[in-house]
Amino acid sequence: MLLQVLTDSAAACKAAGALIEARWPHITWSPCAAHVCDLAIEDIFKLDLFKSLFEETKSYVTFIK
Repeated sequence: MLLQVLTDSAAACKAAGALIEARWPHITWSPCAAHVCDLAIEDIFKLDLFKSLFEETKSYVTFIK
């Protein structure tokens, strides 16, 4: 039987995942894909290449609201 635990990748959840995998190796642990994507997108828009694009996009969204 294969079982998986899915968490939001917070530090405490990572630690819990490691404990689960150590005791029950057939249970796997994965961070939440949406959370990981959100973190990656935040990091991408911190790059100088994309900062201006992000600011311009925010101004359009604010205007539309």
